[in-house]
Amino acid sequence: MSDPRVLDTREGYDLWAQTYDTMGNWLLELEEPLVDRAVGDVQGLEVLDVGTVPAGTRFVSPSEARG
Repeated sequence: MSDPRVLDTREGYDLWAQTYDTMGNWLLELEEPLVDRAVGDVQGLEVLDVGTVPAGTRFVSPSEARG
């Protein structure tokens, strides 16, 4: 096994962004219930997710997607 390659922050995020929103992302499985609980019911509301807009992932939690 080779040593891990060290990436600068930008390169690391650019690589991770390619798979971040895909099914099987353990971080999404961890985040979604916490985000839903923190945000509450947003059904029928206009929602701006300022936490992820700069990152460009377009992450939408299940409750936001249903709203």
